[in-house]
Amino acid sequence: MAKNRYRTTWGATTLLTAELDVYKQLIEDLKWNFSFVITLSESDFPTKPIEVLSEFLSMFPNQNFVSGNIPNIFNRDFIQYVAYGDDELIRGLRFAFNYTAMPCESFYHTVLINSIYCDSHVRMNLRMVNWDRRRGCTCYNMDVSDLCGCSPLIYRITDKRKFAEAAGELLFFARKFDPTVDEKIIDWIDEKISGLNLSEVFIRQNSRTSIFSKLIKQFDIGFTIDTRNNVFIDRSRTFIEPKIVTVLIEWTSEMNEEVSLVMEDPTGNVITRISITQSDEMPMIDIPFPEITSECMIGIWNMYLLSNSINDTLASLNFLILSANQTETNDD
Repeated sequence: MAKNRYRTTWGATTLLTAELDVYKQLIEDLKWNFSFVITLSESDFPTKPIEVLSEFLSMFPNQNFVSGNIPNIFNRDFIQYVAYGDDELIRGLRFAFNYTAMPCESFYHTVLINSIYCDSHVRMNLRMVNWDRRRGCTCYNMDVSDLCGCSPLIYRITDKRKFAEAAGELLFFARKFDPTVDEKIIDWIDEKISGLNLSEVFIRQNSRTSIFSKLIKQFDIGFTIDTRNNVFIDRSRTFIEPKIVTVLIEWTSEMNEEVSLVMEDPTGNVITRISITQSDEMPMIDIPFPEITSECMIGIWNMYLLSNSINDTLASLNFLILSANQTETNDD
């Protein structure tokens, strides 16, 4: 419970004041040894266990995840900066947003991409939102506001198919829920979806490997290799703007033909194609990764081994590329 109370009318500047005050209370009064702070609304609900989210965030301790407005996930260093920072930038932004409607939807984004923390910015929406623009938009003419806007629809038990289909995606929260309208969908999520573990999430989302030839025993991609077991230590295949990725290939038998290693971006454009030579030893090939220069480079990439003589795919895999610097479109 917050020590200082504020009248947090929807869209009011006091929302930001209250949040910054709570951050100070976490550090000064409660003295919590937290790694991240997650901002949620009262109509958000988690769709995966806290252990899954914790393990995911532990892979990126120095990053800050920004979506349209909420949930945002900020690390401790950034929280300390927005709450206590005293340089010209943060002082000016705190002052300016004290006179800005709906400040929480743009204050943190503005600070993040214009401060020393700009390289920690990850463009990633971690939440499902139940949008239907035809039904959720209206105009308000009240004493405190005069505007037109859209609000997500409330999830109901009839929407459970949406959650089942998204169970393998990197979505940790959903909005909008209201137990006074439909409590059954909340109970169903608790029972049916929250049992997923992290490996299931990553495997279903971006860690698919398909081997089509008996000549290929293993085909994988990652960073750090466990040479004793010939596997990558981090099996998630999730990379934030990598400079180099390592490819591991193990053959079952010798083949007398040329093979190409091909890498495609999410739009299907071939970014890299190199010839590889079969060897008795397990080859590990370092592939320089291109600079992320456009939004179309964010998402699921494809890599495959191609037999040049018969133009046939021997094996393929997917991996996920995230951006550290691009901004997220505001959906709320």
